Amino acid sequence: MRGLSGAEQDPPLRPLVNRLMTRAELSATPALHMGMALPVYTNCTSPLRKYIDFLVHQQIKSLLNGGAGQAVDSEDLEALGERLARSRAATLEADRWLAAGYLEKLNAAGDSEFNARISHINSSGCSVRLTDNGLEGFVDLRPDPEKFSYDKWTGSLTSTTRRFLLNDEVRVRYLGAEQENQWQARFEMAPESGLKVTREPHAEDTLETASPG
Repeated sequence: MRGLSGAEQDPPLRPLVNRLMTRAELSATPALHMGMALPVYTNCTSPLRKYIDFLVHQQIKSLLNGGAGQAVDSEDLEALGERLARSRAATLEADRWLAAGYLEKLNAAGDSEFNARISHINSSGCSVRLTDNGLEGFVDLRPDPEKFSYDKWTGSLTSTTRRFLLNDEVRVRYLGAEQENQWQARFEMAPESGLKVTREPHAEDTLETASPG
């Protein structure tokens, strides 16, 4: 994983591998870690940061002092996991709400187009991160007149004339954000964005890079 982070890969392997991993689960039963190939695994940082880290510190301290690790009840862990999920969702929605307010101000001032980089791709469209300020949003390609084919192994969406790849630089236009969608910023691709696909008789597709503007 460290090697993939420091090298230019085509396709970008590190983001693709990251998407294969799932979020950590809270469990009182020892379990393996796929990414590090460990038979048992836990993690913790400062006990001042998160309550789950405080629980892990308590168990480690007990073992270092020659005692038994203080077992955490599975039901308590499940309840804690549910509270953490709600907390993460609330934090994400608050971040999006603040970002939407900022983007609305820029839009009102006539600044509605931005350079961005594609940070994630799925069958519906792609997530983008704005180059200048790091704010994120989603481009829904389903309403596009062209139909896009999704390839999860290359992180790409391809139509008859355009192709969007993970980590590509693109130009996007801000469309707005709604409360019913947890204030996720919506963008659309500028016409010049994407790799241009040209078809030649009896030849494979060729790509020409379009300028992000």
